[in-house]
Amino acid sequence: MSYQFSRREKILLYILAVLILTVGIFGLLLRPALDRRLSLTAMREEESFRKQDMEELFAQKELLENQKAKMKEKVMKLSSSFYRDMDTEELGNLVISMLDDEELMASAMEVSKIPYGESDFGVIVGIAAGEAVGSRKSIESFIHAAAKQPAMRMKSFSISDGETNDKGRIKYEVEIYMLRMEAGE
Repeated sequence: MSYQFSRREKILLYILAVLILTVGIFGLLLRPALDRRLSLTAMREEESFRKQDMEELFAQKELLENQKAKMKEKVMKLSSSFYRDMDTEELGNLVISMLDDEELMASAMEVSKIPYGESDFGVIVGIAAGEAVGSRKSIESFIHAAAKQPAMRMKSFSISDGETNDKGRIKYEVEIYMLRMEAGE
């Protein structure tokens, strides 16, 4: 017994077959391709944002490097106003020679060196603390001489009476700013 399909049933079966093929092709072939395309589009956008971020970082890096170079250039221009990096003995001799120039007698002195903050430019502070004896005029002269030095600062001082009215004793703490120069600069 064979069943004969009517024209209407044949058309419906044909439409059903086309529909199944279309859905099958879409589901098996086109759907994964579309999913892949969507994921690639998302990755491209993500990479585009990453590229944009990197370009901004490079621009900032160049700007910061230019600023650092300008700052280093300014520091190098100002380096002539700094003392060169000296050891504690040389620092002590510098202060003693200043005291001698002002006719003061050093009675006690302590010298130390510390780095100045986190400076990339190698600024070092030498600290000389001590006492000296001499005339009041010599003491005043020593204070003024230290104040005139561009890389020296009288951090603190106190003056007391000496053995005579004209004599006095100064307790001082002087900061001496030095610049450690890199090789080749």
